[in-house]
Amino acid sequence: MKEQVENFLRTEKERIMASEKQKRDNLLISIGLVDKEKSSRIYSNVNYETSEYKLYDAEKKAYYKESFAALDVTEEEYLEICKYLPTEKTKVGKRYPALRTIAGIFSGFAWIIGIVTVIIAYLAWDKGGETYGLMVAISTLVVGVLMVLGLLGTAESIKVIIDIEENTRKTGE
Repeated sequence: MKEQVENFLRTEKERIMASEKQKRDNLLISIGLVDKEKSSRIYSNVNYETSEYKLYDAEKKAYYKESFAALDVTEEEYLEICKYLPTEKTKVGKRYPALRTIAGIFSGFAWIIGIVTVIIAYLAWDKGGETYGLMVAISTLVVGVLMVLGLLGTAESIKVIIDIEENTRKTGE
């Protein structure tokens, strides 16, 4: 194998291993498995509270944040711990059930209006005669299609907003 390829593969393996260790450490810290001896305080350079530095040390008269270190566990211990943790789906569940319900209602109304529009257009054309029936049928179809598109667009917009929130949250984790 060429040296460049070997270097690339080694670098990527190291990057992936570091990323996996970071995820593992974050999980251990999130469930409270923290090594207090390795944890530390990071003090702010400014003398006022910020969004990052919210804790105050009266002795040093400075704001700080905690920097936690995960407890060192073996691979076997980590796998055993993971068995007892809820999966991401059961932990968070589906968020925004009201918005999901509203999107479903909009979609349902869209389909109902679409079906009713076709029926009314057919009846108007059938019962209204050549000229009048055709004009009513076409105008009914145009209005019905616009209503269906508006309702489906609204439902899909709600779903897109929910998806954006989920993706943003996953990226932040």
